[in-house]
Amino acid sequence: MVNKAKKMMKRYLRKFAFAERMGRSQNSLDDLVRAGLCMKPVKVQRMALWPEDEAIQLMAAFEAGMSIKEVKDLVIEIESNRAEAAAKLLEVA
Repeated sequence: MVNKAKKMMKRYLRKFAFAERMGRSQNSLDDLVRAGLCMKPVKVQRMALWPEDEAIQLMAAFEAGMSIKEVKDLVIEIESNRAEAAAKLLEVA
């Protein structure tokens, strides 16, 4: 039962960890977010967090050499999926 719960839990990356994985500085990560080339973080109190699965998708897109438009479209898709998931959670509650 505990293993199943761990699999269902989503992991999040803090800003410095996400930037490090991307091979960029934190300021460069902010620039990517402003340019629409990276998802906006999930805010938990004062922390900026990125879901690890979304970060992996974005890094794979950059590594695959996707065009700027393709990356922007991916970011829009990821953020809309995030919003839909949040809306479903609110419906259940």
